[in-house]
Amino acid sequence: MRCNALLSTLCFVSLAAGSGCQRTQDADVESSTAALDSSEVTSNEAALLSSAAGIRVSAASGAGAATEVAATWPAAFLPAGCAKSTSVGNKVTLVATNCTGPYGMVHVTGTIELVITPKLGGGYSATATATGLQVNQATMSISASLVYSTNGDTQTLSVETSGNGTGRRGNTITRTGSYTTSWGNGCMALDGDWRTTVGAVTYTTTVSGLKRCQGECPAAGGEIEWDGPNRSLKISYDGSADAHVSTGAGKTATVDLLCGA
Repeated sequence: MRCNALLSTLCFVSLAAGSGCQRTQDADVESSTAALDSSEVTSNEAALLSSAAGIRVSAASGAGAATEVAATWPAAFLPAGCAKSTSVGNKVTLVATNCTGPYGMVHVTGTIELVITPKLGGGYSATATATGLQVNQATMSISASLVYSTNGDTQTLSVETSGNGTGRRGNTITRTGSYTTSWGNGCMALDGDWRTTVGAVTYTTTVSGLKRCQGECPAAGGEIEWDGPNRSLKISYDGSADAHVSTGAGKTATVDLLCGA
């Protein structure tokens, strides 16, 4: 049974009753779509930051590292020329106009700035800021600190983030917390914990094993746990275009992920 998350008729089915779709309370609908928006906005942010962090710099100075990133970063986006970057000192500014990027990013429009500090032994740390950035039909503002490191072929980005935005399902959210993302071979994995505020209510979001490859829906095995006042949800992925939602009240739903939309 499939229920589209874009519609107000998002359905939850009682495990005990085994009956057809029934309309749930508005709070269940809002929690499910907000949880998905929260994880997707964070995944968008991780993909955007990793598109810059994956550039391995050789310069020992911040200005030199910024020059290297600015010269290479636009090549991560298509069509050619849709993204342009400049550097001043150790700051890189990227301006994108309706670009497609790695790890599922589409319709990327806006400006993001990185201030880079190289690390001894390789990698670098940076701060990232953006306001009103549009990615995958979501609008997001970013204020983050990040550390990029490599170990052989494994590239890892550790991020402390705070920001706000509106997800593509229409939820206006504020996020504060941390996550780690690693990538290679066209795939990106995400694990993290953050606090998400929707309206006047704050939830704890825990994401584990969330993995997405280029041009595909999230891989099987990823989970989101969403806990707040009097409400708890678990969202799991099976590699299809649907996510599976269960609540502490013993209800389940299937939600359209809008993959590639």
